[in-house]
Amino acid sequence: MSAKVNLERISVTIATASVAQKISSEPIKTPKFEVHVPNGSTGPFYIGDSDVDDTWIPLGKATAAGNEDGTYLFSASDEGFTHGDFFDLSEMYIMSATASDAAIVQYWNIES
Repeated sequence: MSAKVNLERISVTIATASVAQKISSEPIKTPKFEVHVPNGSTGPFYIGDSDVDDTWIPLGKATAAGNEDGTYLFSASDEGFTHGDFFDLSEMYIMSATASDAAIVQYWNIES
């Protein structure tokens, strides 16, 4: 059985510097998602579980003017929606050392 897949996005603005916050307050199960760090963010950003901090792998290359534009793909499985592993974006966290920095999270969503 096949189903239509859409790309959806969430804009995440960091509320408090160096404090991990959920990417989504609602459960969103997806096999793949991307994080885009816009040019000019002062970050860097970190993605992980509730324990994510600045010892994790930084996203966004720091420059004198801020972070360079960057997009990062996370894939749990190549099986798609009917088989395989997935991420739940309500259990994924993002943080930045700078409050008000923003990132865009784009994910696969199966049409219901």
